[in-house]
Amino acid sequence: MHVLYEICPYWKFAYTSANAILKEAMEDKPRVHIVDFQIAQGSQWVPFIQSLARRPGVPPFLCITGIDDRSRYMLGEVG
Repeated sequence: MHVLYEICPYWKFAYTSANAILKEAMEDKPRVHIVDFQIAQGSQWVPFIQSLARRPGVPPFLCITGIDDRSRYMLGEVG
């Protein structure tokens, strides 16, 4: 996933855009809870967490709940 992120600008753009929108939406919120369906490795959240840590004042309380579907259907084992 890391290699794909580095060589394909679309992935980087999508994650960067999503993180910017989320950051703007919760700008003054003291608590943030994100639920990520199909989280996989969750590496897309690292830049977001770093940006929250750099914002002025006290960073918000952050909770990220990752839900990853490991069913046979999602793994492609069901025709």
